[in-house]
Amino acid sequence: MKIWLKSKFVMLKILIYLFVTDSMLKIAAYLKKRARKNDTFSSQAPDKRKNVAF
Repeated sequence: MKIWLKSKFVMLKILIYLFVTDSMLKIAAYLKKRARKNDTFSSQAPDKRKNVAF
């Protein structure tokens, strides 16, 4: 019985670990997307200058 409880606790630990790592990866992906959006904004700035010159 004790062994069964121990294995159940280990399983719970593994599940928590997987959940945490999964959420961390999602946050990292979200931050990367935001960084890309900022890059597009900075790359659009020269286009505005071209329009002014035109």
